[in-house]
Amino acid sequence: IVVGDDPGQLQDKLVIGTMAGSGAFSKAATWGPIMTVSANGNVGIGTTTPGARLTVVAGAPPDTLGANATSEGFDIAEAISAADDVQVADLVSADPATSQRVVRTSAPYDPAMLGVITSQPAIAIGATDGNRYIALAGRVAVRVSLENGPIRRGDSLTSSSRPGVAMKATGPGRVVGVALGEFSGEREGRVVVYVSPGWWDGGRSAELERRVSDLGARLERSEQENEDLRDRLARIEALVEARLR
Repeated sequence: IVVGDDPGQLQDKLVIGTMAGSGAFSKAATWGPIMTVSANGNVGIGTTTPGARLTVVAGAPPDTLGANATSEGFDIAEAISAADDVQVADLVSADPATSQRVVRTSAPYDPAMLGVITSQPAIAIGATDGNRYIALAGRVAVRVSLENGPIRRGDSLTSSSRPGVAMKATGPGRVVGVALGEFSGEREGRVVVYVSPGWWDGGRSAELERRVSDLGARLERSEQENEDLRDRLARIEALVEARLR
C-alpha cells in the first residue's frame, strides 16, 4: 500500500493503492488505485479521476456511483443513453425505437414518461460516457409551460405537447412529480419538481373523499333530526294520554 502524490498525473492529489515498478513513488510505477483525493476535493474509490464529490467504481463503468451536493437540487440519478437533442431539465420518455434509451416527451400525459434530465445529481449511478443523467428521485429543475394554466406549488406535473416540456396535470394520467415552485410567465420557464413518477387520478380520490365526508355529515345531521322527531312524538304521545285519562 502506497500513500503519496500521484507521480503519473503530476497533480496535487493523494492516492492510496498498490504499486508495482521501479522504486517507491517512481513515475514508471504501475498504480492500482484504491482511493484518490484530487486537488478540487473530489474523492474517488477505485478511480484516480473522480468526477463527483464521491465517485465509487466497483468494476466496469456501469458500476460507477457518484455523489455531489448542488444548490439547484438534491436528487438521485442514473446514467442512460439519450437522443442527441435531449438537454438538461428536459422531460423524457422511453424511446419506442431503441432499447434502454430516452427521447424528449412530445404528447400530453405521455404514458411512457420516465423522468427529468439532471446535470449534477447528488448521487449518480453509472458513468455518463456521453449519456445523460435521469433523475430517479429527489428535487430537480424541469422545463414548464402554461399549456394547462399557471403552475402552483403542490400541482402534479405531466408532459405537454411541447417536446421535453412539462405542464400542470388537471386530469388523470402519468405524472413526473409535484411542483415545489410556481410559474405564470408568458411562454416557458423552469420550476423545481419533487420527482416521483407515477399515475395520478386527477384529484378524483380527493373529490371522492370530500363527497364521502359530506355524506357522513349529512347522515349525522339526519340522525340528529330523527332523534329530535322521536322526542317530539314522545312528548305528543304523553300529552294525548294525559288528556284521555
